[in-house]
Amino acid sequence: MNTKMIFLVGIITVLIFGTSAYGSENFSYNWWKVAFKSPVEFSQPIEIGMDAVSLLNPPNSDFKTLQTEITLVAVPKNMKEDLGNTDEDIIEYVKAVFLGTTEPPRKTVDRSLLENTITGQVLDVVIPYEGMMECYLIPLSKGDSLAIAFRWNLSVQKEEVEKIISIVLSTLQEICQEE
Repeated sequence: MNTKMIFLVGIITVLIFGTSAYGSENFSYNWWKVAFKSPVEFSQPIEIGMDAVSLLNPPNSDFKTLQTEITLVAVPKNMKEDLGNTDEDIIEYVKAVFLGTTEPPRKTVDRSLLENTITGQVLDVVIPYEGMMECYLIPLSKGDSLAIAFRWNLSVQKEEVEKIISIVLSTLQEICQEE
């Protein structure tokens, strides 16, 4: 092989591997006591209430033009106690106060998280846009929990949503907070 051919093969190799590495980039986020990664970029956490935030995709969208959304709600131990300490009561409270729905789930779904299986709810949503949502209550250390909801516009392909949910949940970890 001559030098020009080796150079051309080298350039093509760099372009191929560079493109695939870029395509597998994950974006990192942290809030309250958790950190996670996402395969697509979201906004930084936007406060939506006391102890609750939403991350929007695309990052420069608003609640009416977004494609996907991740909502995080802190559920400290004392709040859980005030709500009766049952996961069912807590998730119903989170749905009503932060997720804008009191509807029963369309179905439930099990996902692996931190070597455990968690059961979430799949819901139809109409406010602020027509879409779907999955929500979960995740136990953390010291008696705290995190409610996490993934909401998406019906125009988004289910495969894309599945990739986001899978990567976020598989990379979700509790981070230490100074007391």
